[in-house]
Amino acid sequence: MELDSLRTNEEPLYGLWSRHGDPLLMEFPHRHNELELNLLERGSIQYLFPGRRVEIQKGQLFLFWAGVPHQLVWRTQDAYIHWLTFPLAWLLRWRLSEGLIQSLLRGHPVINADQSTHPAALVAFYRWHADLAAGTDERQEILVLELQARTRRLDQARVPSTEEERALHLNKKSVPADGLGKAERMAQFLSENFNLEWSPVDAAGAVGLHPNYAMSLFQRAFGISMVTYVTQLRVAMAQKLLVTSSMDILEIAMECGFGSTSRFYAAFKTVTATTPHRYRRSMRSG
Repeated sequence: MELDSLRTNEEPLYGLWSRHGDPLLMEFPHRHNELELNLLERGSIQYLFPGRRVEIQKGQLFLFWAGVPHQLVWRTQDAYIHWLTFPLAWLLRWRLSEGLIQSLLRGHPVINADQSTHPAALVAFYRWHADLAAGTDERQEILVLELQARTRRLDQARVPSTEEERALHLNKKSVPADGLGKAERMAQFLSENFNLEWSPVDAAGAVGLHPNYAMSLFQRAFGISMVTYVTQLRVAMAQKLLVTSSMDILEIAMECGFGSTSRFYAAFKTVTATTPHRYRRSMRSG
């Protein structure tokens, strides 16, 4: 099924996991249910999120919810990155600001531009890699405590939401590449209208292209169809509402644009490998 194509061929990212090395460009967007905390040890990279391209520089900490489709689309030759993923449920249990949580669940990455924290953060990441490799419960418990403290410090350093959006905008950078500009504009259109009635004709019209060419261009640029992309965005919104609201399943299905609970259940299980009810229970008890 096409939705399964969003999973990469690399080692799965589930739960608490870490790796470091040269970042590999992604042929298409992917998603998973964890938070990602990244640190760029050297070089520069660019991530593509729905309708936005974000550049990360050496020394910057970068936190985002990977439930939103994302794609590493550009890097410098010397780029070297540290990844650490951890369950979304942990973020909801820690004493973090509502602003940070809502920003992440809306798909806005949080970037710490204060590069003076780089040396200490780099030491912490190498220690976390060693802790996970050791495989002992005690080392993992210490890692989780340190990760919580690091995330809370990132929260404290976060600027208010309006300023955060302005800073994120300044970090955007357009890099021309064989029609990718129009593909990104279509992705932006879809990210702004995914919970409404839509068709590929609408997205094509937003950038002045013939629908057939627009669908082909989007597929070449992102490796997935517009329908799959919209479904991913709808499921990400549903995950947010399941975690942060008391809305019932039918309300969430309608709010996210699925039109029926049966369509919602089918899409949600394909993307997350679980049901909406089980996902909500796991997030509230996990």
